[in-house]
Amino acid sequence: MNVYVVNQSRLAGSVIAAALNKESDFRVCGIATSVDEALEFLRVTPCHVALISTNLPNNGALKLLRTLKEFSTTKVLIAGVAEAKEAVLRYLEAGACGYVFEEDSVTDLMKNIRAVHIGKALISPELAAALISRTAELAAQIPVRRFEPDDLPDLTRREEEVLDLIGEGLTNQEIAERLIISVGTVKNHVHSILQKLEVTTRHDAAAFWNGMAPLGNMGSPTVTLSRGQSAIRYN
Repeated sequence: MNVYVVNQSRLAGSVIAAALNKESDFRVCGIATSVDEALEFLRVTPCHVALISTNLPNNGALKLLRTLKEFSTTKVLIAGVAEAKEAVLRYLEAGACGYVFEEDSVTDLMKNIRAVHIGKALISPELAAALISRTAELAAQIPVRRFEPDDLPDLTRREEEVLDLIGEGLTNQEIAERLIISVGTVKNHVHSILQKLEVTTRHDAAAFWNGMAPLGNMGSPTVTLSRGQSAIRYN
């Protein structure tokens, strides 16, 4: 899988990249030391997972995460110090797929990256409980939107195919390769889909299509406890 490392310290980022590149299933496609540098790269070259450190100044990790969610399917794993549960939840609510502590081992880091890549997140039971509680609070605050067949937008067959692949987490490049069309054509379809669904992000479009509600919510988490950690998959 392609991993992009974002860390204010280029030395630390290089050390992480070197460790990941030793594994046969990892390929570090780049290292950035700032939000602007990361965005410039990821707008052109989406990766499977972006490992973003909280050491970026001025809440850079949170800003980068939120911006990525507007245009990219790259999954984000946050790496930071042991913070209060509320601080960690802030990243998860913004769209991060997981949170790994900087004092964890390289082996733990790799386990977390692999988990994020397949749609899971390994977190402590305490944080899992906090996340479930927060999700329940949000669900109680926001009414569920239900859609009847007549309410569905008039998508073309090709747009439906593209939307199905967006729901699978594929990038524009991967969708183009799967459907044997150009990346530019995929981008045009995505733009049309967002307009017809009246949403602003790929995540919300996929959520709409898959019958999830409300749009933008993280969904209902399924939690499995194992050896002091929780594996969370969002339905």
